[in-house]
Amino acid sequence: MILVDARVGSRELHPYIQRLGYKAEISQLEFGDACFEGNGPHGPLCVGVERKTLSDMLNCIDDARYAAHQRPGMLAMYSKNILMLEGVWKPDSVTGYLMECVATLTWRPFRYRAQMTRYSKLFRYLLSIQLAGTCVIITRDQEHTAYNICECFSYFQKRWEDHTSLLETQTLNMPSLTGKPSLVRRWAAQIEGVGVKHSMEAERLFKTPYELASSDEHDWITVPGIGAKLARSIIKQIHETE
Repeated sequence: MILVDARVGSRELHPYIQRLGYKAEISQLEFGDACFEGNGPHGPLCVGVERKTLSDMLNCIDDARYAAHQRPGMLAMYSKNILMLEGVWKPDSVTGYLMECVATLTWRPFRYRAQMTRYSKLFRYLLSIQLAGTCVIITRDQEHTAYNICECFSYFQKRWEDHTSLLETQTLNMPSLTGKPSLVRRWAAQIEGVGVKHSMEAERLFKTPYELASSDEHDWITVPGIGAKLARSIIKQIHETE
Protein backbone atom coordinates (compact mmCIF):
# COMPACT_ATOMS: atom_id res chain seq x y z
CA MET A 1 0.00 0.00 0.00
CA ILE A 2 1.27 3.47 -0.94
CA LEU A 3 0.06 6.35 1.21
CA VAL A 4 -0.31 9.70 -0.58
CA ASP A 5 -0.55 12.96 1.33
CA ALA A 6 -3.92 14.72 1.15
CA ARG A 7 -2.50 18.18 0.50
CA VAL A 8 -2.67 19.90 -2.89
CA GLY A 9 0.50 19.11 -4.77
CA SER A 10 0.58 15.61 -3.34
CA ARG A 11 -2.88 14.09 -3.78
CA GLU A 12 -2.68 14.58 -7.56
CA LEU A 13 -0.28 11.63 -7.57
CA HIS A 14 -3.01 9.28 -6.31
CA PRO A 15 -4.90 8.64 -9.58
CA TYR A 16 -1.66 8.11 -11.50
CA ILE A 17 -0.52 5.47 -8.99
CA GLN A 18 -3.89 3.72 -9.06
CA ARG A 19 -3.90 3.74 -12.85
CA LEU A 20 -0.63 1.82 -12.75
CA GLY A 21 -2.34 -0.93 -10.77
CA TYR A 22 -0.91 -0.17 -7.33
CA LYS A 23 -2.97 0.19 -4.18
CA ALA A 24 -2.88 3.77 -2.95
CA GLU A 25 -4.69 5.63 -0.21
CA ILE A 26 -5.05 9.33 0.58
CA SER A 27 -3.75 10.07 4.06
CA GLN A 28 -2.57 12.94 6.25
CA LEU A 29 1.22 12.78 6.24
CA GLU A 30 3.16 15.05 8.53
CA PHE A 31 6.15 14.95 6.19
CA GLY A 32 6.54 13.84 2.60
CA ASP A 33 4.20 13.50 -0.36
CA ALA A 34 4.05 9.70 -0.27
CA CYS A 35 5.33 6.82 1.84
CA PHE A 36 5.23 3.04 2.02
CA GLU A 37 6.65 0.12 3.97
CA GLY A 38 9.21 -2.25 2.54
CA ASN A 39 12.21 -4.46 3.24
CA GLY A 40 15.60 -3.14 4.22
CA PRO A 41 19.00 -4.65 5.07
CA HIS A 42 18.00 -5.03 8.73
CA GLY A 43 14.30 -5.81 8.39
CA PRO A 44 11.12 -3.83 7.65
CA LEU A 45 11.46 -0.12 7.06
CA CYS A 46 9.40 2.89 6.00
CA VAL A 47 10.31 4.90 2.91
CA GLY A 48 9.32 8.55 2.50
CA VAL A 49 9.11 10.38 -0.83
CA GLU A 50 9.24 14.16 -1.19
CA ARG A 51 8.16 15.64 -4.54
CA LYS A 52 9.32 19.04 -5.75
CA THR A 53 9.21 21.07 -8.91
CA LEU A 54 12.25 23.03 -10.04
CA SER A 55 10.83 26.29 -8.68
CA ASP A 56 9.98 24.60 -5.37
CA MET A 57 13.53 23.31 -5.04
CA LEU A 58 15.16 26.66 -5.76
CA ASN A 59 12.82 28.32 -3.29
CA CYS A 60 13.83 25.75 -0.66
CA ILE A 61 17.48 26.52 -1.29
CA ASP A 62 16.93 30.22 -0.69
CA ASP A 63 14.70 30.02 2.38
CA ALA A 64 16.37 26.87 3.83
CA ARG A 65 12.91 25.32 4.34
CA TYR A 66 13.94 21.91 3.06
CA ALA A 67 17.25 21.73 4.94
CA ALA A 68 15.94 23.21 8.19
CA HIS A 69 12.46 21.71 8.39
CA GLN A 70 11.40 19.18 5.77
CA ARG A 71 14.54 17.05 5.57
CA PRO A 72 14.99 16.72 9.38
CA GLY A 73 11.33 15.76 9.67
CA MET A 74 11.68 13.17 6.91
CA LEU A 75 14.80 11.72 8.55
CA ALA A 76 13.01 11.42 11.88
CA MET A 77 9.93 9.76 10.37
CA TYR A 78 11.33 7.49 7.66
CA SER A 79 14.19 4.98 7.47
CA LYS A 80 14.92 5.82 3.83
CA ASN A 81 14.25 9.12 2.09
CA ILE A 82 13.82 9.88 -1.59
CA LEU A 83 13.57 13.31 -3.18
CA MET A 84 11.92 13.37 -6.61
CA LEU A 85 12.62 16.55 -8.53
CA GLU A 86 10.47 17.29 -11.57
CA GLY A 87 11.68 19.09 -14.64
CA VAL A 88 13.96 18.87 -17.67
CA TRP A 89 17.01 21.09 -17.44
CA LYS A 90 20.69 21.44 -18.28
CA PRO A 91 23.45 24.03 -17.98
CA ASP A 92 24.21 26.56 -20.68
CA SER A 93 27.77 25.54 -21.55
CA VAL A 94 28.77 29.15 -22.23
CA THR A 95 27.10 31.17 -19.48
CA GLY A 96 26.60 28.48 -16.82
CA TYR A 97 22.96 29.49 -16.37
CA LEU A 98 20.22 26.95 -15.73
CA MET A 99 18.22 26.10 -18.86
CA GLU A 100 14.80 24.42 -19.07
CA CYS A 101 13.15 22.50 -21.87
CA VAL A 102 9.70 23.85 -22.74
CA ALA A 103 6.73 22.23 -24.48
CA THR A 104 8.08 23.06 -27.93
CA LEU A 105 11.20 21.01 -27.11
CA THR A 106 13.36 24.11 -27.17
CA TRP A 107 15.67 25.34 -24.44
CA ARG A 108 15.40 28.66 -22.67
CA PRO A 109 16.91 30.19 -19.53
CA PHE A 110 15.01 29.12 -16.43
CA ARG A 111 13.78 32.20 -14.60
CA TYR A 112 13.32 31.99 -10.87
CA ARG A 113 11.83 35.06 -9.22
CA ALA A 114 12.22 36.83 -12.58
CA GLN A 115 15.95 36.21 -12.61
CA MET A 116 18.23 33.70 -14.27
CA THR A 117 19.83 31.13 -11.97
CA ARG A 118 23.23 29.48 -12.01
CA TYR A 119 23.17 25.77 -12.80
CA SER A 120 25.80 25.18 -10.13
CA LYS A 121 23.45 26.47 -7.43
CA LEU A 122 21.01 23.61 -8.05
CA PHE A 123 23.53 20.90 -8.89
CA ARG A 124 25.74 21.43 -5.84
CA TYR A 125 22.76 21.57 -3.51
CA LEU A 126 21.43 18.28 -4.87
CA LEU A 127 24.89 16.76 -4.55
CA SER A 128 25.01 17.82 -0.88
CA ILE A 129 21.61 16.22 -0.28
CA GLN A 130 22.74 12.94 -1.82
CA LEU A 131 26.03 12.87 0.08
CA ALA A 132 24.01 13.41 3.28
CA GLY A 133 22.05 10.21 2.57
CA THR A 134 18.90 11.26 0.67
CA CYS A 135 18.36 9.61 -2.70
CA VAL A 136 17.63 12.15 -5.46
CA ILE A 137 15.65 11.00 -8.51
CA ILE A 138 14.99 13.32 -11.45
CA THR A 139 11.59 13.00 -13.15
CA ARG A 140 10.06 14.78 -16.11
CA ASP A 141 6.63 15.59 -14.68
CA GLN A 142 4.02 14.53 -12.13
CA GLU A 143 3.05 11.39 -14.02
CA HIS A 144 6.71 10.37 -14.24
CA THR A 145 7.05 10.99 -10.49
CA ALA A 146 4.10 8.70 -9.77
CA TYR A 147 5.59 6.01 -12.01
CA ASN A 148 8.91 6.17 -10.18
CA ILE A 149 7.19 6.02 -6.80
CA CYS A 150 5.65 2.73 -7.93
CA GLU A 151 9.03 1.49 -9.10
CA CYS A 152 10.57 2.35 -5.72
CA PHE A 153 7.68 0.61 -3.98
CA SER A 154 8.27 -2.56 -6.02
CA TYR A 155 12.00 -2.43 -5.33
CA PHE A 156 11.50 -2.34 -1.57
CA GLN A 157 8.93 -5.15 -1.60
CA LYS A 158 11.67 -7.55 -2.67
CA ARG A 159 13.60 -9.31 0.07
CA TRP A 160 16.79 -7.35 0.68
CA GLU A 161 19.02 -10.41 0.32
CA ASP A 162 17.54 -10.98 -3.16
CA HIS A 163 18.96 -7.68 -4.49
CA THR A 164 21.96 -9.24 -6.19
CA SER A 165 22.44 -7.06 -9.29
CA LEU A 166 25.50 -5.37 -7.71
CA LEU A 167 26.74 -8.50 -5.98
CA GLU A 168 27.91 -10.68 -8.85
CA THR A 169 31.36 -12.24 -8.52
CA GLN A 170 33.99 -10.89 -10.90
CA THR A 171 37.50 -12.18 -11.56
CA LEU A 172 39.30 -9.34 -9.80
CA ASN A 173 36.69 -8.00 -7.42
CA MET A 174 33.18 -8.59 -6.18
CA PRO A 175 31.26 -5.29 -5.73
CA SER A 176 28.62 -5.11 -3.02
CA LEU A 177 25.81 -2.83 -1.93
CA THR A 178 27.87 -1.79 1.08
CA GLY A 179 31.38 -1.50 -0.39
CA LYS A 180 34.34 -3.82 -1.20
CA PRO A 181 33.75 -7.28 0.28
CA SER A 182 36.14 -8.96 2.69
CA LEU A 183 38.34 -11.93 1.87
CA VAL A 184 35.88 -14.10 3.82
CA ARG A 185 33.09 -12.96 1.51
CA ARG A 186 35.07 -13.60 -1.65
CA TRP A 187 36.09 -17.08 -0.50
CA ALA A 188 32.58 -18.00 0.61
CA ALA A 189 31.13 -16.88 -2.73
CA GLN A 190 33.24 -19.51 -4.48
CA ILE A 191 31.68 -22.37 -2.50
CA GLU A 192 28.96 -24.20 -4.42
CA GLY A 193 25.62 -23.66 -2.69
CA VAL A 194 26.79 -20.49 -0.93
CA GLY A 195 27.27 -18.10 -3.82
CA VAL A 196 26.81 -14.35 -3.74
CA LYS A 197 23.68 -14.23 -1.60
CA HIS A 198 24.73 -16.54 1.24
CA SER A 199 28.28 -15.16 1.22
CA MET A 200 26.86 -12.01 2.79
CA GLU A 201 25.71 -14.05 5.79
CA ALA A 202 29.03 -15.89 5.89
CA GLU A 203 30.82 -12.56 6.08
CA ARG A 204 28.77 -11.65 9.14
CA LEU A 205 29.24 -15.08 10.75
CA PHE A 206 32.98 -15.61 10.20
CA LYS A 207 35.19 -12.67 11.15
CA THR A 208 38.41 -14.06 9.62
CA PRO A 209 39.34 -16.46 6.81
CA TYR A 210 40.68 -18.83 9.49
CA GLU A 211 37.22 -18.99 11.12
CA LEU A 212 35.72 -19.83 7.74
CA ALA A 213 38.28 -22.56 7.10
CA SER A 214 37.70 -23.98 10.61
CA SER A 215 33.90 -23.91 10.42
CA ASP A 216 31.70 -26.95 10.88
CA GLU A 217 28.20 -27.98 9.83
CA HIS A 218 26.59 -26.46 12.91
CA ASP A 219 27.98 -23.03 11.98
CA TRP A 220 26.53 -23.14 8.48
CA ILE A 221 23.12 -24.40 9.60
CA THR A 222 22.69 -21.05 11.43
CA VAL A 223 22.76 -19.27 8.06
CA PRO A 224 19.18 -18.65 6.82
CA GLY A 225 18.45 -20.79 3.77
CA ILE A 226 21.17 -23.38 4.44
CA GLY A 227 19.98 -26.75 5.71
CA ALA A 228 21.82 -29.80 7.03
CA LYS A 229 22.41 -31.36 3.59
CA LEU A 230 23.89 -28.19 2.12
CA ALA A 231 25.94 -27.59 5.28
CA ARG A 232 27.55 -31.03 4.88
CA SER A 233 28.32 -30.27 1.25
CA ILE A 234 29.91 -26.94 2.19
CA ILE A 235 32.19 -28.51 4.80
CA LYS A 236 33.16 -31.24 2.34
CA GLN A 237 34.14 -28.60 -0.23
CA ILE A 238 36.16 -26.62 2.34
CA HIS A 239 38.22 -29.72 3.24
CA GLU A 240 38.68 -30.97 -0.31
CA THR A 241 42.35 -31.27 -1.27
CA GLU A 242 41.73 -30.82 -5.01
